[in-house]
Amino acid sequence: MPRFSIRKLSVCLLLLGLSISGCSPRPSAILPADDPDLTIFTSQEKSIYEPIIKEYQERTGYKVHVEAGTFQDLKHYIEENTLADRYDAVFGIHSADLEHYKDSWEVYESPDTASLFPNTSPSHRLWTGFCSLQTVIVYNTKVVTYREVPTSWESLLDPSWKGRIAFLNPEASDIYSAALVCASQTSKNPKEYLSAFSRNLNAPLYTSLEEVNQAITDGQYSLGVTLDTLAEQLKSEGGEINYIYPKEGNYSQLYGSALILDCKHPGPAKEFIDFTVSKDVQSLLSNKLNRLPIRKGVHSALAATGAYQDSQTFVSLRKEAMDNWQSLMKHTVEEGR
Repeated sequence: MPRFSIRKLSVCLLLLGLSISGCSPRPSAILPADDPDLTIFTSQEKSIYEPIIKEYQERTGYKVHVEAGTFQDLKHYIEENTLADRYDAVFGIHSADLEHYKDSWEVYESPDTASLFPNTSPSHRLWTGFCSLQTVIVYNTKVVTYREVPTSWESLLDPSWKGRIAFLNPEASDIYSAALVCASQTSKNPKEYLSAFSRNLNAPLYTSLEEVNQAITDGQYSLGVTLDTLAEQLKSEGGEINYIYPKEGNYSQLYGSALILDCKHPGPAKEFIDFTVSKDVQSLLSNKLNRLPIRKGVHSALAATGAYQDSQTFVSLRKEAMDNWQSLMKHTVEEGR
């Protein structure tokens, strides 16, 4: 496989924001509604989508049914050709997945597209950007001395960190599978990096960002990977933590929404997509939801910069990384028997 520089990889992925889970359950209905006017699938966490959905319902009077799950769940319905029977729109999905399955979406351009940062929505208008994320290495300042502070993805392989790294299961998280892609692709040998990193974890994998952040803040683990917005929030709230952007380069992710081709309720679905990029929702992202907005003129502590290109490259890199990771996990389980 050809090598990719972190600059090229970051450009491939985009701005400041997976969903892979080979054994995940079917998506769960979180905000059910009898005879809904709009049905939405999302891979965002409940803390992100719930306030947005509730506000949309209050403003429009529409009954909205929301199902949350991983992209693997969504892929199942795409391959069954039953997507339009179940949903009207997808919301907060990784841009690489939106691009890879773009034949499943209807062309729609929100009137607010011109107010978004350049390149946060593709020219073919089959999906619209929503928010962006960055991952960082976070550490407990009471546990990690200034001489030990990590500076890079490579630092996570240091034997001194064995069993001291808090990490979320990448098979159930787009954020953490993306971190694995970034970390491994900046090394000389991606497969060897994943193997060494898995050995250095030597600890149970968490199932939520909150658990990772709490474990580091409490000092149960010395360091880990999280979102820069969450790390900054913990720090501003008095948490004894700090964080670094790895010197090899940081990984940036974009998430977006799309109108499903031949869906039952295109009108409310289009209105919802417009709502996700409105000034009110984009401000909510920055002020309360710890996500980076993509709308111009909305204040954010971090600038949204980058360019949209070739998400297919990332799809391939992520698949390879996760295939290798799953093989490593299977081998670890078998060794433990």
